[in-house]
Amino acid sequence: MATGDAQGEEGFTSTGAERVMRAACRTAGLDADSAELIRLEENALFRLASTPVVVRIARGEEWLPTAGKEVAVARWLAREGFPAARLAEEVVEQPLVVDGHPVTFWRLIVEGDRAASYGELGHLLRELHSLAVPAGIDLPPFDPFGKQQRRIDKAPVPEDDRTFLRKRWRELRDRYAELRFDSPKGPVHGDAHVQNVMVDSRGQVVLIDFEAFCFDHPEWDLMVTAVEHHSLGWQTDAQYADFTEAYGRDLHDWPGYETLRALQEPDIPRLLWQALMTSAPSPPTVGPALGRSRRPGPQSNRKAHPQHASTGAKGVRAMTSSDLTGAVWRRSSRSQNNGQCVEVAFLTDGRVAMRDSKDSGAGPALVLPFAEWAAFEGSMVGSGGRSGKRKAAEGC
Repeated sequence: MATGDAQGEEGFTSTGAERVMRAACRTAGLDADSAELIRLEENALFRLASTPVVVRIARGEEWLPTAGKEVAVARWLAREGFPAARLAEEVVEQPLVVDGHPVTFWRLIVEGDRAASYGELGHLLRELHSLAVPAGIDLPPFDPFGKQQRRIDKAPVPEDDRTFLRKRWRELRDRYAELRFDSPKGPVHGDAHVQNVMVDSRGQVVLIDFEAFCFDHPEWDLMVTAVEHHSLGWQTDAQYADFTEAYGRDLHDWPGYETLRALQEPDIPRLLWQALMTSAPSPPTVGPALGRSRRPGPQSNRKAHPQHASTGAKGVRAMTSSDLTGAVWRRSSRSQNNGQCVEVAFLTDGRVAMRDSKDSGAGPALVLPFAEWAAFEGSMVGSGGRSGKRKAAEGC
């Protein structure tokens, strides 16, 4: 079991999550001894030692409808024989609610020795979009505005930037109202990037993570890889060609592409954060790039070395982790438990600290002003994107 009291989002701590996990396991008749905390962010995930099951704990009772939807989708896909994450069916009544936290139980996916390809992602999406949602499963429509509006409201950016984003958002609402889709509505994954596809130890390609599952136009799923390729350069031309060939469509040729791409723009900082947190700790140059989203144009493809972060950036300091008492360090939910991660802490004085997860004791840490952190995020657009590291084999 993890030690200390790590903190996830909105005050969700490892101690509280462990207490909920143990109570849920008692109710389900499962042994929680020696369970391992493998993720604590928007959800807490525990891998049980006694049986190949992962316990997933949501932040609060407001997430109960989402947990119920995930259970319904998982059971439907299992009946269809679709290759996807499976519930631990020995726990018949799911989700449970323990101390206001929805809890679900999933079969552990033992990950194989390779990542899924973009062609495999395209094939899975084609098969998913061909299914008919049965009666009794109530899926919401895809909402491109609600989540993004909350992110704009909470973003730690200057007010003039927030005003700019809100104005942009109103313009996009008008454009979206006039959009006409080519495909009929059907099952949509809602977060269809290649990191939500796993290859298990038998070579089976498996779709995971049903939190954003919805009933809408399949273009929303295709848009994820299209934006990652055309806007962020995270796939080679050959990889993107494998994706479009496997699916049978290139969304970039659709007249509505630019509107959907623009709707994805406020989400790009989140994608960049994931890219940073799944990259080896060799950050690109920290430079005066704040506000670059207002001035779209070609980004530099120069790969920088770690020492570039400490030269020419005002206010950047090298410290040790032990100097930063009280810092809450976080790593990506998409990282593996192999020590090859970057951790970030948002400090109370507004600065941002970064360190190598292997040096979590008294090792070096880079501390920089938030403006330089934002510049660093912007420079990630041209630095090659994700490294391809996988999610932990969490099974859900």
